[in-house]
Amino acid sequence: MKKVNKIIVNAVKILDYLIDNNAMYGKGAKARDIFESLDLSNEDFDVADTYLLQQKYVDGTMGGMDGSRYLQSSGINFYENNSSLLNDTPVKQGNGSMPDEKKYL
Repeated sequence: MKKVNKIIVNAVKILDYLIDNNAMYGKGAKARDIFESLDLSNEDFDVADTYLLQQKYVDGTMGGMDGSRYLQSSGINFYENNSSLLNDTPVKQGNGSMPDEKKYL
């Protein structure tokens, strides 16, 4: 079995959050909200977030964790081509933050 690159897996997790929250221009998502919803270390989140920005899969504003992220069409295509990775990786229980109640309505 081929080893899966964790940067790609974590990038897909971030894209999954953005897609679930319709984070297009006009309704972005704060980097802090994305981070708090995922079970990633600060470093893993930062590396995946930087990858998405460099590849232009997402656009964003400066401000560290207070910056916003917006989906790009290339990011949606990347997600569609790699979303199966979410099913191939073990799911953890989150990082201690409350789940987004709107997601489950």
